[in-house]
Amino acid sequence: MNFPFFRIRPLPRPGLLRLPLRAASNYHRRMSRHKELLARYFEPEQFLRCFDSRAGGGVLFVETHRSLELNEQVTVIAEFPMEGYSFRLQGRVAARRRGSQLPLLPAGVEVVLAPDQRPTLEKIFAHIEGKQIDFAKRSALRLPVAIEIAYKHEKGWVREFVEDIGTGGVFVKTDRPLQKGSVIDCKLKLPGSFRALKLPARVAWQSTDRIPRGMGLEFIFDKESQQRRLAAFISEIRRRQREAIERSTSKIGR
Repeated sequence: MNFPFFRIRPLPRPGLLRLPLRAASNYHRRMSRHKELLARYFEPEQFLRCFDSRAGGGVLFVETHRSLELNEQVTVIAEFPMEGYSFRLQGRVAARRRGSQLPLLPAGVEVVLAPDQRPTLEKIFAHIEGKQIDFAKRSALRLPVAIEIAYKHEKGWVREFVEDIGTGGVFVKTDRPLQKGSVIDCKLKLPGSFRALKLPARVAWQSTDRIPRGMGLEFIFDKESQQRRLAAFISEIRRRQREAIERSTSKIGR
């Protein structure tokens, strides 16, 4: 017995908003947040070498290997670790550049800053000129580092590397992050140093679906002396980084 062929179309679920493909794509594009690009300047003059005053609010070159689309809206987080200042600049990607060996050029993007970012730029320029400006400091600025951390867990001591550190905590680069809320004892040690900084910490968050993978540790201070030791530890990191920059600058000038 032959049955007629019927094409069955699934009915939309109640309450589900169905948009045309192009409309849905534009909708999600509008609702998505600006991607953030981190740019660190260990010397204020580094910012000037990456900035061009052309085109409205100016153009800032940001080193990055991330895949970004032209005209994509981004937020550049400009950090000055040595001074402890941080700024947020918004703009759009105007050009992309692949890295090369000869001549040595880093990969990155040119970001055309929005005209309303001028007040923030003026503060940065005034700081570079040595003027006293009332900056808004981050409560826990992170300093980029590459130091070893050891923390005690159920199976004993685990050794990993810290990617950045601040007065509030550290980011630990690891493929095996601990569960959020875990409390651990950790030891931080500078290269060439015999004494380690011992602090308890709590896992504040973890990242397993992005690069780099790892977890954020929030320090737990039981005594005021622990905060003083951490401040001295970070000051020593800044001193070493400043000396390394001075040595590299003197070699270039020869």
